[in-house]
Amino acid sequence: MVTSGDSWFVVLADQEGTRSTAHGLRSRADQWVPHPSGRPWLLARGHDLLVAEVPSGRLAVIGQCPVTAAELATRVAGLSGPADLDRLAVELPGSFHLLATVGGEVRVQGSASGLRRVCYGRAGDIALASDRADVVAALLGAEVDPERLALWLLFPGVPAPLSDVSPWRGVRKVPPGAFLHLDGAGGAHERTWWTPPEPSLSLAEGAAKLAETLSANMASLARESDVLGADLSGGLDSTSLCFLAARAGARVSAVTYVGRDPGNDDADWATSAARLAAGTFTHRLLQPDELPLSYAGLWEPGEPMDEPFIGLRDAARIAFGVRQAGRSGARHHLSGFGADEVLEAPPAALHTIVRQQPRLASSYLRGQRSKYRWPLAAVLSAVADRRSYPDWLADAAAEVAVFGSARDTSPALHWDGPFRVPPWVTPSATHAIRGLMRQAASGARPLAPTRGQHAALAVTRRGTSAYRLVQRFVGRTGHRLVLPFLDDQVLTTCLSVRLHERTTPWRYKPLLVEAMRGFVPDGALSRSTKGNIAGELYLGLRRSRDRLAELLDDPVLGRLGLVDVDSLRTACLALYPPTVPIAVVEATLACEVWLRAVTGTRTPIVKAR
Repeated sequence: MVTSGDSWFVVLADQEGTRSTAHGLRSRADQWVPHPSGRPWLLARGHDLLVAEVPSGRLAVIGQCPVTAAELATRVAGLSGPADLDRLAVELPGSFHLLATVGGEVRVQGSASGLRRVCYGRAGDIALASDRADVVAALLGAEVDPERLALWLLFPGVPAPLSDVSPWRGVRKVPPGAFLHLDGAGGAHERTWWTPPEPSLSLAEGAAKLAETLSANMASLARESDVLGADLSGGLDSTSLCFLAARAGARVSAVTYVGRDPGNDDADWATSAARLAAGTFTHRLLQPDELPLSYAGLWEPGEPMDEPFIGLRDAARIAFGVRQAGRSGARHHLSGFGADEVLEAPPAALHTIVRQQPRLASSYLRGQRSKYRWPLAAVLSAVADRRSYPDWLADAAAEVAVFGSARDTSPALHWDGPFRVPPWVTPSATHAIRGLMRQAASGARPLAPTRGQHAALAVTRRGTSAYRLVQRFVGRTGHRLVLPFLDDQVLTTCLSVRLHERTTPWRYKPLLVEAMRGFVPDGALSRSTKGNIAGELYLGLRRSRDRLAELLDDPVLGRLGLVDVDSLRTACLALYPPTVPIAVVEATLACEVWLRAVTGTRTPIVKAR
């Protein structure tokens, strides 16, 4: 059953038989747009739609995009088919879904960053798509696939080729940078519209372009809403957004989450930034005792998400902060989520830098070796590795191991990974994970030609898989979480900067620092630390032990054969084992909570084949 509490949209192909599918949705949708043929095309709930008439069809934009219907129609004058929208998709600012029905053909497109996803499936002969996998699953009567679900137990996350699968059988996610083409005969085909740019810009060129893009984004938001809520952690990302929004003329209501750990200096930096702003935005410190505990969202998750949502750890705290900022009248809330992923490339970029800037790379490698304590022999071996992406992925599948193996300290200079499972994952679940990875390796293509760009995109997509669910969770408060660093134009700009200039062990986020010169006071651009939230995590787990014990009394994951219940219970109730990152524990709990929410909506779950 498609629920009515959260926002969603469903797109249907222009084909016979869709009226019966649409009929069950009409009572739950608050907006309905037909094909030019009169058949149902777009049904939505809780979304603002921007619809424009074009020759032989219609366009719709859902999300944050600062254009009017008239401007949209002007941009696509002369449109002959959905494929002609590639240029428009690249040129439009913001973060949105772009939908079109032209001449009986349909285009359903999300974002290149992965923040806006498209999920699809087939109900009999009817092809349909949505922004939510769980909505498609409900319309198809799809079953949860335990073997696929096991992928969400993997650390550091689902590898790139498999990030487009869904926990439901028969439901697939369109890869970021591709759109779904639905024809009138029930066909559904994925087509690429975006490819990562060649990193050819200098740091100065990229910084100027980034400043221009972010400034234009804040100006459009300020025109749409003169009051904006915002996170202000005191870090470079949130601080930059607050100053840019205030500069654009918005009244900014900023909130800071004060940490319990004495070493967490977020509040100090945030207070300093607010002081430097000289009254151009308001600022409130949210004290630890007034904030919901970490993991509070586990016990009140609400309606099930598309997939297991590790962000439930902090979701209640984030929602609280959004509401507090919203007391000023703000309905949009700015956050720096995504900046860590797009502004710098992960260590695997060194594999590419070695080949492009060998003299410079030697200094970079010394810096990273010192930071991560990599053994020299292992670094040299990783740098010399020339395996193709499919070959590496096949080997990575065979090397999936339990945490604590010797390879856990190997240099992170490969395409991704290394991938690990926690000790409570069953051998059969690990076997299923390896099998899916081997299957994906056959014919797999990297996200970009070089390891540096591929790794940057892989990390970004891993982040957006959680951030889009954070947006949905916050949406339940009646506010919109805006993540400017994950706009496609920002992503493209960051990826266009030379790897060795945007990623260096000697400077922290140099691209953003240079972009914000003149926009943000120098005193607020000098931070290179991040607040430690360990105190919140440990306290949240300790005070949740009773509910955690109840959750693990008879876990669904155990009934599906994915985890050893005794091992999981021992690990969780002992806070967490020292050899396993706490994020691994959280991922398992997220899977359990998600399964319980799904079973509560009567979505069938079957045993693994």
